[in-house]
Amino acid sequence: MEEGPSENLNSNINFLEKYAREVVDTLPTLSSVKIMRQWAGFYVVSPDHHPILGSQEIPNLILGCGYSGHGFMLGPIVGKLLAGYIKNGNFFLEEANHLTVERFKTGKLIHEKTVIG
Repeated sequence: MEEGPSENLNSNINFLEKYAREVVDTLPTLSSVKIMRQWAGFYVVSPDHHPILGSQEIPNLILGCGYSGHGFMLGPIVGKLLAGYIKNGNFFLEEANHLTVERFKTGKLIHEKTVIG
């Protein structure tokens, strides 16, 4: 759902209805599931909707943020990447070097061509 920046953490029935429709369209067998409760949380999004990993200007602060809703899925690999970065000073996956905060300063944002949803 298109939503602007907000600090509102109230549950939203419109989101629940849209999400439920999409889930049932994908997995029709879930149409009889009863929803007991719903909660809300912050959806932290970087300007290019990709994570921000690694060092920045504040000494000893390492970033692992801006997952655009993919934090649960990316958590295990980001943990390994950041552990290696802290221990060795570099990422063991070359692609992670494109996820530093420097891309915003240099204008080298990542433009995803295969976004679904």
